[in-house]
Amino acid sequence: MTDAEFEEAKARLLPYIERWIKPLGLNWWHIEFVYVRDEFAVADKPAPRTLASCKANWRYLTATIEWNMARVAEEDDDDLERAFVHELCHVLINEMREHDDDWLDHEERVASTLTMAFIWLREYASGEDPQPESTLAVEHHNGQVKPSSPVPEEEVVPAVDGIKRQELRQSPRHSRRQ
Repeated sequence: MTDAEFEEAKARLLPYIERWIKPLGLNWWHIEFVYVRDEFAVADKPAPRTLASCKANWRYLTATIEWNMARVAEEDDDDLERAFVHELCHVLINEMREHDDDWLDHEERVASTLTMAFIWLREYASGEDPQPESTLAVEHHNGQVKPSSPVPEEEVVPAVDGIKRQELRQSPRHSRRQ
């Protein structure tokens, strides 16, 4: 990835900070955005197809969201915004993690559901025609949330990216770094 491609991908993410942090009630959190150019990893394991990863510490209201810039460059704007909101949902629901084996399954389903609710609300508030009120299937591919066509409720299956997220060190403010 060239410097110009990196900066272009980064510029695509920056408007979502303004669009979503305050409306989701996260302006009192310290959220650091890290833009990873090479060799994206999650929990010290290579994850080249993962779009983003969130590490949050609800006790101290801190979070870091890392972006795989090679993947950011590949995504269309709608999918990128959904992924951005999805990662912020992990910040909101981090404290609900349980110590059983399937805690991430539950967190992923809630994050995906909140993502669709927030996107629908934004579309509704802006006068756009939001998705129908029927249940939407959600495909979750390597950290990316995509709505698909309406399906019967009994066919909706929670999606999981299988990434284990870890708590993060304390930090005092919003920041962005490369």
